[in-house]
Amino acid sequence: MMPGAVFVAVALQVTRRGWTAGPLMIIGHGILELIITSGLVLGLSSIMKQVTVQLLISLAGGLFLLWMGADIIVNARLTSLQENQGQKTPGIVNMHPIIAGLLASSVNPYFYLWWATVGNMLTLDGLKIAGLLGVGLFFVSHWISDLSWYTFVSISISRGRKFMTNSVYRALLGSCGLLVIMLGLWFIFAGIQLVSSQ
Repeated sequence: MMPGAVFVAVALQVTRRGWTAGPLMIIGHGILELIITSGLVLGLSSIMKQVTVQLLISLAGGLFLLWMGADIIVNARLTSLQENQGQKTPGIVNMHPIIAGLLASSVNPYFYLWWATVGNMLTLDGLKIAGLLGVGLFFVSHWISDLSWYTFVSISISRGRKFMTNSVYRALLGSCGLLVIMLGLWFIFAGIQLVSSQ
């Protein structure tokens, strides 16, 4: 439920494509989570705990979020709810929802930091208690909670879409872009703090 790149991408996709974009994006999100969960089981766990890796995640992810936020803001004033040929829209809106979900998750530093800490612990606990079945149950229940939440968010945004004008849509885009930029700056700052505390 943490507001971030996936939340923003879902909001932008749903306003253009309808409520099904959100659940489709969570399929992309789930593909990346499946890769990471498999990696943790295979030994990625110890690498994710290293300070250098966490610093790289914070800085690289933060810079990409700055770029993504700027792209959203720059294109916000040139777009509309109606698809017009040749109109400018943020890149994340133009992608297939599954690809957008995978990309939005992959550039979010919070995603990796969560999997390096809480997700790592829960995956290893599941492995210890019930082997691969325990990991599978954890993964499926975690993914279903993501799917449920974002389906709710998608339906809520979609129902409100009919009351939205182009100016409200552009303001939403601009606000989302600012949120993504703030997240990017926060992650870069957190990375710098991580280095200075060593």
